[in-house]
Amino acid sequence: MKARRLRGPTGRQGDRFDDFLDNEWDWKGNWNELVLLWTRLCEIFPSILSNSWIHWRFPKLLAPPNKSAALQLYSRGLVRKSATRSVFRRDLSLMELHMDERLLERLCSLLHLESKHIKFNETFIRNGGDSLLAIKFSNLIQDLEHVRVGVGAILRAKNLGSLLDRTQLRKLATGHSSEPSQSDKLPLTVSNQDDRDDKTLDPIQRIPTVIPTAGLPLTFIQAGVAVYTHNVPGAAVQHVTQYCYTDVLPRLRSAFGEAMSRHRVFRLKYEVETSPLLVKATLKETFKLNWTEQQAESLGEADLEELFRVWSSEASAEPVFRVVTPCKAAGERELSVVHWFYHHSLLDGRSLDILLRQVDALLDNPSLPVEVGDSIFDVVRGLEDYHGPREAAAKAFWASREVRGGARGHPLLRILGSRPSSRVRMKTIDVFYPEDVKAFSSRTGFTFEILVRAALALVLSKFQSTRTVSLMSVSSRRSLPIKGIEHAVGCIATSMILTMDVNENDAAQDLLAQVFEKVLELEDMSYSDPSDGFSLGGLVVVSSDLQPHRPWYAAGHQTEVMAPKETLPTLYVSPTGRVRFSYNSEWRSPSEMRVMTDLFKGALVSLASGTLRVGECLRSMLPNSQKTRILRWGNCFSAQTGLESIDDDITSLFQKQVLDRGVEAALQLGDQEISYDGVANMVRAVGQRLAELLEPRSVVLIHADASVYWVVAMFAVLWADCILSPQGVDLPHQLRSHHYAVAEAQAFLVPQQDTDVLAPDGCRLELCVETILREAEERRQSGHHHHRHPEPPATRRQPKPLAAAYICFSSGSTGQPKAIQCTHSGAVSVLRDPVARLHVGPGHRVAQTLAPAFDAALLEVFSALCYGGTLILKSPAEPFGHLRAADSLLTTPSLAAELNPDDYPNLKYVYFGAEVLPQHTADRWSAGKASAYNIYGPTECHMACSAQRLRPGQAVTIGTPFSSARIYILDGQGALLPPLVAGEIHVAGVQVARGYIGLDQETRHRFIPDVIWPTDDGRMYRTGDWGYWTLDGQVAFISRTDRQVKLFGFRIDLNDVQARLEKAISPNVRVAVVVVGDALACAISPMSNGHNLSEDQVRAAAETVLQPQSVPKRIRLLEAMPVSPFGKIDYRAVTKLLE
Repeated sequence: MKARRLRGPTGRQGDRFDDFLDNEWDWKGNWNELVLLWTRLCEIFPSILSNSWIHWRFPKLLAPPNKSAALQLYSRGLVRKSATRSVFRRDLSLMELHMDERLLERLCSLLHLESKHIKFNETFIRNGGDSLLAIKFSNLIQDLEHVRVGVGAILRAKNLGSLLDRTQLRKLATGHSSEPSQSDKLPLTVSNQDDRDDKTLDPIQRIPTVIPTAGLPLTFIQAGVAVYTHNVPGAAVQHVTQYCYTDVLPRLRSAFGEAMSRHRVFRLKYEVETSPLLVKATLKETFKLNWTEQQAESLGEADLEELFRVWSSEASAEPVFRVVTPCKAAGERELSVVHWFYHHSLLDGRSLDILLRQVDALLDNPSLPVEVGDSIFDVVRGLEDYHGPREAAAKAFWASREVRGGARGHPLLRILGSRPSSRVRMKTIDVFYPEDVKAFSSRTGFTFEILVRAALALVLSKFQSTRTVSLMSVSSRRSLPIKGIEHAVGCIATSMILTMDVNENDAAQDLLAQVFEKVLELEDMSYSDPSDGFSLGGLVVVSSDLQPHRPWYAAGHQTEVMAPKETLPTLYVSPTGRVRFSYNSEWRSPSEMRVMTDLFKGALVSLASGTLRVGECLRSMLPNSQKTRILRWGNCFSAQTGLESIDDDITSLFQKQVLDRGVEAALQLGDQEISYDGVANMVRAVGQRLAELLEPRSVVLIHADASVYWVVAMFAVLWADCILSPQGVDLPHQLRSHHYAVAEAQAFLVPQQDTDVLAPDGCRLELCVETILREAEERRQSGHHHHRHPEPPATRRQPKPLAAAYICFSSGSTGQPKAIQCTHSGAVSVLRDPVARLHVGPGHRVAQTLAPAFDAALLEVFSALCYGGTLILKSPAEPFGHLRAADSLLTTPSLAAELNPDDYPNLKYVYFGAEVLPQHTADRWSAGKASAYNIYGPTECHMACSAQRLRPGQAVTIGTPFSSARIYILDGQGALLPPLVAGEIHVAGVQVARGYIGLDQETRHRFIPDVIWPTDDGRMYRTGDWGYWTLDGQVAFISRTDRQVKLFGFRIDLNDVQARLEKAISPNVRVAVVVVGDALACAISPMSNGHNLSEDQVRAAAETVLQPQSVPKRIRLLEAMPVSPFGKIDYRAVTKLLE
């Protein structure tokens, strides 16, 4: 700025203003010089502030460059409020501050900011504050202003200026409340936590909620882990790893001994009585540092794991320090590792921070007096005193917020307890937030710890497929107004359930704000304990990490602390943006935890962007590397999943085998064998007759009796360009008639002449295979047929892969059966895969075992006759005798459980399907000579779409997709899910059926566009099965998403059975159908008085409208049906009544 002469009017004191300066004053923008000058002017000329001329003449003098400068002058009385208008514009309210200048200076030091960079209109967090700094600021306010302002009030304050105003501070102090906010008083879902032996529970969750104590006062966590360690020696021990130059070790040892001897907590000892339960806490006479040193070839933790177990056990009684020094120096200065272990009840994270800094100070200056705050036991008494008058408020708070401890059925937890022992039990994975943490806080107004908890909420929501998630949040409790609590060394921290609602329609900022408020609520209630009614649970623990500790003697290494080996995965959150995932490697493998951390990274970045909604954040969490991997597992890169890869149909495949293996056996029944030529002749004769009577694409219902003529009937219908639909021999006439009508069938075909079955109602054409063949033979013998050797059937037609091949009926959810229309291309695509077609090749023998109306029976038949094998039919006299001659067997687990693998030594391949395969059955059969497979596939996907090769002891899955199928596991919004995250199984590719006949709405619901791997008119089928990808790329089945069950190989929809029974019995009854053991059962109650029913009447009605496998085996009449509070049937209560 150009030098200017300061001139002014004559002051009332008789002095001239310009006499103040004899020379021109050079001001070159140095604000400190200006402040000094202006202070001196105001002292000499008190009236200067009211002089309008000076404000007009020197506006820049009186227009401070920023808000901090303006407040600095105003607080000293050196400038009028109007002079700051250009700086504050509309924010003149800040100028009304009654500010303590010392508090501002100390705050600047705390935030590491110059006063000119303080943003008084922004929040404490946007100025770089966090929860730990808020505790320190709260203590500063108490020291300087003698009022207690809680951490929650500091973090919630709308602007920093209000925290510097004496009047506002007193309002915040008197207005502090721990009562629940009115906006969040709705109770959440409560769940039982009865399974205290569950390995998913951390030690604190396994202890009683209230433990009697005697002697010194203890927190509930101290008492709890004392009991736990009494039961499990060596448990609940923390492990700290610290590096130190070897030549500094004597000084470090001395510093630790001196610092720890000052704190009474390190002399604490427990006596645990079990009957009745009581924990006695007393003090040892003296403290002696337990420190030993030894040499080792390596400093690696894996090589010391066995020693760690021993040292952990020793640390149950007192802290132990075990120093490991390498035998040979690795560099210029030898570096040792100090492993020290202490019981969880002695120190929390904040206390460890305090202790380490005391040790460092003593190491640098051994004569330095160590500041020891109030005794930890005095602080615990203070907590008890503080809790007393607030107990009712705490109980009211937790009563309104009782939460579930977290679903334990999702994949990451289902595998717990099955991990073999490993050498290294505790491991960590580091995640680093890519942005500067302070920049995030300044931009959003939330701390990094809030971002971590919100991101973890997204991860848990993915894993649990739920909107409400819970985690264990650790609170230091240092913000409570207890004398000496901030600097006390001991175990003060507590753990509480943090429950968050993940609403996909919310903005990311909304989720952060929700987590922020809920964390502050927990801080307000951190004085409470489980006796007030809160539960311990959750799936993950979140805790603040140690403050960065890289002392000069550690050669740049960070001091690390590990959670006890029994705990849940723990996230240690550092204010620098580092998050450490600590986990027990006996419970979870690194690959499993990597899934969680990859999702967590994506959640951190997407939430922090501030531009996405929660739903978009959930869908963007999956890394590209994971996406590529699961697409590969799902067979998306195969060229065989599209229609363009199919040239054959079922009949043309059969034709090729007839041409190549004419005289070889196609069918076998007992000692009788029928060649491919023989079967072809029968197929041609029957097919020709059908072609004479029916139009192409006509539907023919076949009475499926598992005879030779049944096989002929199926191929004959296909040869005639018609569509077959197998019907069970025990099917009620009413239901067969309904199937006939739904399929718009044109004929009913029975295999044998003596079949005693009524044709469906409305049937105009009933035919018999045996009769057609007899008539054809009579014509041949009478000379009407001129071909001695009829042409193989397939030579008279071209393949039509796109044509419909068969219709299967499955149970519907509303009482109406679903007719599934399947194509030649879908069936052929399955048969191309050797594993899918039961490993059939020329001469391979397949046992026909399954119910012939069952779609999996088609796999037996088509596999054998379309690929040159022999289908062995079962004899009614010995239904399992044919298994001894077979190479391949496809059976249900229910039947396999009754058979002895040793009785069938010739079997080469055994397949299990149609039901959930028990592990013990899989282990028994896979241990034999035959290769065993678990096969999976809904009828809507043409017989089968995936399989797993079974091995003894290996967990049962449904395997990997066949070459013609794509499998996706999707969430509720249709997004791909990573490994171990459960979702609905979808099947895509050429195997997907056309849909349900006459059920357009259901077809649109189940058969949806393939948005994952879109192709021409590509669709995928929603199976309704719940599963997840394992880490080796297999699909693990969990359960159904609806009320469909598999019993003895048949898919049964319980709602369908229920609806049919209600229609058949009376509209005035209420029916509930459930599964009890391995049988269907139903309960029936009248909806009005005077309605008399008997069990026999119900059974008779059921047999007329249900397939035999769907008829309830147990029937019970009730006076009233158990219902939920919402009036719906309580199926669990019904099941208990029928057991």
